[in-house]
Amino acid sequence: MSATTARKRLIWRRKYAGRGAATFLSVLEAFADTKLEQVESGQSIASTSTPTRSVSFFKDEDSSIDSEACLASDLLDLYDEARANLIAAGTANPSDAQIYAEGLLLLAPINVIRSDFSSCFAD
Repeated sequence: MSATTARKRLIWRRKYAGRGAATFLSVLEAFADTKLEQVESGQSIASTSTPTRSVSFFKDEDSSIDSEACLASDLLDLYDEARANLIAAGTANPSDAQIYAEGLLLLAPINVIRSDFSSCFAD
């Protein structure tokens, strides 16, 4: 199952806001790497602790881990599409802020739900 647009927008925002000095792309790639490692291991992190660095995992038998990996891939695709759109529009080297804003435009929320499409195909 694919993530909802609202969820993608939320993660897109959080990853951009929490990037610190890192580039937006590197933050998205790290997110994707984490999700891919979970798919490969078949485990999800149940808890972490410090300072001795202890991590415990649980085996996730459903497809939620794979869905998370697909979500991460979708966000990387969105980054690529947003960057390509900006370059095509004449911005030779788009900034993270520009890519972020373009990505939000591409992830437009659904504002209207129609049940009658007869007027959409009028001659």
